[in-house]
This record gives sequence, structure tokens and C-alpha cells, in this order.
Amino acid sequence: MDLLGWKAESKDAPLYGWHDEIPSWDFNRELFAPGQNPGYPDGVIYIRVDDDFWIVASLPWRFLNTPLDEVVRVIWPSVHEAGDYSLKPDTGPNIPGETP
Repeated sequence: MDLLGWKAESKDAPLYGWHDEIPSWDFNRELFAPGQNPGYPDGVIYIRVDDDFWIVASLPWRFLNTPLDEVVRVIWPSVHEAGDYSLKPDTGPNIPGETP
């Protein structure tokens, strides 16, 4: 399932979702692989803003390879269209290419 298709149906998902209004436009991902976050046993990708302060979305682990820019484009299209946002490096215990 692609991110756009998932967005249309995810409001009913009990664990995953996003905020429509966000306080800042400097985005990064915080990654927790399956088994690393007790609240999300199947893994979670937090989308954070404001220097890693606010969690504005939680995505299923299957979207790990979806670029952050694509996430912004689909979930917050007005932010993407404005183009005045920044993408920061990933954080968390499971960053691809790093040893956990």
C-alpha cells in the first residue's frame, strides 16, 4: 500500500496517524524497529518537528524506505507546496546503516 492510500484510511488506525496542524516545519524521523518500542510492537516511524520536540505523525514501519520529503508532500501538502521547510537527519535506536 502506498503512503497516499494509507493516509486516506489511517485516521481509524488505533496506533498510527498524524496531526493536521503542526507547530514547526523542520522535519526529522525517529525510528523504532519492531520490538524496540513497547507501544508499537510492529515498529514505528515518528515524524518530529521543532528540533525533534513535537511528534506530529506516527507511521507504520513498512514506510521506512519512503523518503521524508514524500511523507511531507502527502500528509501536509500545503507545507510541501510552500517549500519553506527543512529535512533533518534521522534519530532513534534504529537508523539505517548504523549498528543498533
